[in-house]
Amino acid sequence: MMRGTLITKVHIKAVAMSLYQASEEMYGNSDHVILLYEGHQIRYFGPAAAATAYFTKLRFVKPS
Repeated sequence: MMRGTLITKVHIKAVAMSLYQASEEMYGNSDHVILLYEGHQIRYFGPAAAATAYFTKLRFVKPS
């Protein structure tokens, strides 16, 4: 994963990938995310680090 991050920063490219139930480690390596509902409705688009606060404001509870 670190190698892919290094390559994108050196060549200034965007990388898009689709993950189903990504690990927290994988999610933490993302700068921005798009979270979909039922595969087509955008529920969140923005910085990965701000997603938890966004959903907490909407009264969602993060599972342990």
